[in-house]
Formats: sequence, structure tokens, C-alpha cells
Amino acid sequence: MCDINRVCLILNSGLTAPKLQNPAATVTANPLQDITNYLNNFKGRLYDVQFAISNAASPNGFTQADLTAIRSLNVRTSTAFDAWLLGPGQAQTSHLLAQIPIGLDLSVVTPGQFPSLLGSGGVSPASQLWNLLVSQLRATRNPRGRQVVASKLIAGKRPHLVPITDSFVRAEMGIAGWARTWSCSHTLMTNPV
Repeated sequence: MCDINRVCLILNSGLTAPKLQNPAATVTANPLQDITNYLNNFKGRLYDVQFAISNAASPNGFTQADLTAIRSLNVRTSTAFDAWLLGPGQAQTSHLLAQIPIGLDLSVVTPGQFPSLLGSGGVSPASQLWNLLVSQLRATRNPRGRQVVASKLIAGKRPHLVPITDSFVRAEMGIAGWARTWSCSHTLMTNPV
């Protein structure tokens, strides 16, 4: 399994996946072959599988398997953050995760439903969870990529509702900050070009 939205962004942008992971990688004239090579050689290809296994056992709680999965995508967390997420932070994050529907697809969320599911500014449980994770990553002196870590953790738990977001995706969508990422993704999913 792979993130088809990211693959589409890559193909539509004219970039090939090996360039994204390894600028020195050999790039062919065949984007489909480049994507295949990328998925076969990139340890992050198992991210979806690792989260699926974790979600079967713990759909509303973060586990060590979730931390392992995000590390396969080349993000790091501090040991202090890991200890908080799996310990004292578990009750609060589980409470928020339980309020975010399992299995709901972003493409079927109506504009009227969107604010209560993914509205920014702490309006929705997903936004509250994202803010909590970013805040805790900052407090535990996570070195960098706090927003990306939060994005990948939440996307792993709700893969059809919350898209993975990083600087590449934001650049492709023309978004400077993080606040509008989910709403722009929703617009793209519900109003395809």
C-alpha cells in the first residue's frame, strides 16, 4: 500500500519519487518505474502496514509501533516525547483520537461536517490533537519537524481522513503555513480538477 495522493502529487509535479528521497538516485524516463523503484527501496513503504497492524490493536491510542512507523518516514522524536506519548499523554491523546471517526474518508466529508472534524484553531478534536502533539514536541525539545511528526502520527491513525502533510505537499498545494492544509486537502479531494 502507498499514499496514492502523494504519488499523484509526484507524478503531476513532474518530479519523480527517487529525487525526493535521494537526489543522487538514478531517475529514468519512466515515472511509473521510478515510483515502483522508490516504493520497493524506501523503508517508508511499510508505514501504512505498520499503522494498520497498530490500529487493529489500538485504534484510539498511540503505541511503540506507531513511533516505529513514523521513523520509517525519516522523522525522529525525542525520548522525552516518546515517554510522554506512551505514558502520561496517553489518556489525553486517546480521548481526542476517540472523537475522530475511524474509517471516514476525507472525500465524503461535506463542507458542513468539515469544521467539526478537521477545523483548525482547536475547533475540532483533530486540530486539538495536532496542537497538543506539536506543543508537546516543542516542550520535549524535539529537534525539528514538529508539525510533520504530528501530521504523520495523526494520519497513521486516521489514514483516510487526515492526509500526511509535509513541506513538499504544502509547496505543491501552494500553502505557506500549516493552518489551511487540511481544508485545502479537503477541497482538492471533494472538488477534483
